[in-house]
Amino acid sequence: MLPLIYMLHSANLFGTERMAMETLIAFKDEYHPIIICPPGPLETVAAQYGIEVHVFRSTLDLGKKISRILRSHQRLVAFTTSIKQSAWLLALNVVCRRKIAHVHIVHGGASDRQSYGSKSIFNYTRTLQGAVSVFVKDRLIAHGVRRELIRVMPNFLSRRTQQRISARGPFLRDGALKGLVISRLVVSKRVDLLLDALELDDGLRKLDITIYGVGGQRKTLQRRAEANDLPISFPGFNDDLRHQMSEYDFLIHLCPTEPFGMVILEAGVAGIPVVVPDSGGVASIVEDGVTGIKFQTESADSLAAALRKIMHAPAETLNGLASRGVSRVSSWHGVSRCRVSV
Repeated sequence: MLPLIYMLHSANLFGTERMAMETLIAFKDEYHPIIICPPGPLETVAAQYGIEVHVFRSTLDLGKKISRILRSHQRLVAFTTSIKQSAWLLALNVVCRRKIAHVHIVHGGASDRQSYGSKSIFNYTRTLQGAVSVFVKDRLIAHGVRRELIRVMPNFLSRRTQQRISARGPFLRDGALKGLVISRLVVSKRVDLLLDALELDDGLRKLDITIYGVGGQRKTLQRRAEANDLPISFPGFNDDLRHQMSEYDFLIHLCPTEPFGMVILEAGVAGIPVVVPDSGGVASIVEDGVTGIKFQTESADSLAAALRKIMHAPAETLNGLASRGVSRVSSWHGVSRCRVSV
């Protein structure tokens, strides 16, 4: 069976790593899935799905791992997520001369320079770049990447994962009060904007919001919420939210520069409406008033208005948002767009 290799620069369980898993799970019947990554919790998760894992502990070790795989296979598909990985693959294949379908996946990030600014180097190798959203494609073009070398390969959820997500029952009463945030608690994710919005309107204190995540801002945000008696709890990291998401009424996504937002797809499958900013990758996958509610980026007033809207929405409106969100995920053709030929 043809190997499908996904090289990662991190073995955490954030969006990039989760998307790698979704890709390998989705194509497991067609390819032999392999992950190359540094040490981390992803090792255990990948092994549970029967995915072959090669762990590297240095740049030289990474090169050795790639070299062994190239020597063992005449043809393969390789997804890389860092320039270093791509450089090793291209350099070693000068010697091995294998037939490789190589895609450099661009997930983006908070820093334009780090996320997109260096990618034009692949113009010289004519390496295909897989952009996880139209937003990422536009940023790559703005930084000089040749348009014909970019393919939009949006994030998706495999059927197996969708089946593992618990679905919320229909709204039987007007109004949504129980909100959910899943985010790293760092400055770029703008979780502080939610606190700004709640402080603007005492009526919003009837909400009950849980923020799952860890990061450098957690203690600061928690102290601020407690000092101002805001209806927010910070339980930390939870690796089982796919089963618990259905216990909430809606999801709030706050980062204005998020390239895509896997959690939006998960909320769609769970049948809970979403509140998102009108910029970044999420803006292209959520239609205001149809599959979610948008607020003006960086505006606490606009976010407060969006929260009031969902807080007082009729059950019929909430059920419509939820059902159309489910349909949106079901019709998402990310799997087919990830196919490449060798």
